[in-house]
Amino acid sequence: MVAGTEEYSLPTDIYANKIRQIVYRNGTQVWKVSRIRDWSKFLSYELDRAYSTTTNKYSYFILNTTAGSPKILISPTPVEAGAYLQVWYLRNANELTSDTSVFDIPEAANYLMAYVKMKVMAKEMHPNLQLAISEVEAQRADTLKTLAEMVPDNENTIEADTRIYDEMN
Repeated sequence: MVAGTEEYSLPTDIYANKIRQIVYRNGTQVWKVSRIRDWSKFLSYELDRAYSTTTNKYSYFILNTTAGSPKILISPTPVEAGAYLQVWYLRNANELTSDTSVFDIPEAANYLMAYVKMKVMAKEMHPNLQLAISEVEAQRADTLKTLAEMVPDNENTIEADTRIYDEMN
């Protein structure tokens, strides 16, 4: 953490802004940084900034300050040096770029094989191409069903940066 800095970039390999937890650590002090949720997050954020006198109550939310580069917004603004935040998150899957690339989503193996088979059939103008296309769609639907969230957690939404409206007053 940097004293006086409230905005921090998300990890570059994060999947859909899925932060599981943020942990604050300063020497032997360790605690969970809670996420500000729901529509009152902006009020909670401003109240924390205005009235917080202790450094052991940080909270955060994700804010889309610039298109395509969301940030973690920490409240209140950190003032101490030597502390850090450990961000636990879901990472993106590996991109298969060579024969040695690691395929790290075993649940999608059938979809990948059906897709490759369909591409080869398309290249060779195989008469069963339509059957292969329907198999790819079936495998795609099955893979998405398998990988979908079992319990919606709403941790993939980003709020717009509305601080400019505060400056207009």
